[in-house]
Amino acid sequence: MPVLKRLSKDIEAAFVAASYKAGQAKQTGHDAIKEAILCGSLLTQAKTMVPPRRWSYWLSQCCPKLSRATAYRWMHLARESKTKTLENCAGMRQAYITCGILPEPEPSNGSSQIALTPDSLLRSLSCIRRHSIGRETVLAWPADEQRRFLDALRACVALYRELEPDGPPPKESL
Repeated sequence: MPVLKRLSKDIEAAFVAASYKAGQAKQTGHDAIKEAILCGSLLTQAKTMVPPRRWSYWLSQCCPKLSRATAYRWMHLARESKTKTLENCAGMRQAYITCGILPEPEPSNGSSQIALTPDSLLRSLSCIRRHSIGRETVLAWPADEQRRFLDALRACVALYRELEPDGPPPKESL
């Protein structure tokens, strides 16, 4: 029993550390979005001051670490952030999708031309467990995001029922 007691303390310490780091990562994602919006606003301001057809040259000379594509994405992000809510975006990719800079991922309806492998599907599904997505998390999302998530879960449940007609395995085996 002393071994289990020590293990439980180690598990709790690891859980606290992991939870803290996950919170830091989420905050870092939010901070990155804020900085990108600020940079995009400053770029937009600078672009109005640069003579016509000199923007790319000016950007390459004055901001050599910043690619033209990133500059345009961040300017777009700054513009769109005035009308879109980005608080629920955990990182830049989500912010880009929310603002229409990147397209929404295509829903998989079984007829997509993308080759889906068991590994890619399992990685996608395991993120729910890995990120401890629970009721509180989902309820904090905008209504349209909740709807999309529930639709995806319904499809998973339907497939599960199709594959496992006798129902879920006993809890002991989970």
